[in-house]
Amino acid sequence: MDDIVDHLTARLLDQFDLPAPAAKRWEGLRAARGPKPTAADSPAA
Repeated sequence: MDDIVDHLTARLLDQFDLPAPAAKRWEGLRAARGPKPTAADSPAA
């Protein structure tokens, strides 16, 4: 139950742009996947 309260508190603080030093913000999967491909990366048709 404590973990749920901690998580919700951190999310609430984040929504109001207040510091939550104990919480690390999740940046998504983009860093794990790498950069998005661009038109220059595609083969010419």
